[in-house]
Amino acid sequence: MERFEQLGVFHLAAGFLIVIMAVWALDPSGALGTEPQWHAALKLIFGAVMMAAGVKLLRG
Repeated sequence: MERFEQLGVFHLAAGFLIVIMAVWALDPSGALGTEPQWHAALKLIFGAVMMAAGVKLLRG
């Protein structure tokens, strides 16, 4: 794999993980503590941007 392909895969995986964490934080029945809704929304946006960067890196 080229360096940019590895970087793209990393961005996709990390962005996906961040999106999962944001969706989990937005779930009102979550029992793992409280996180402000604005913080979860920022995480969701950041994860989506990171995944888009991964797609752009993979497409070259």
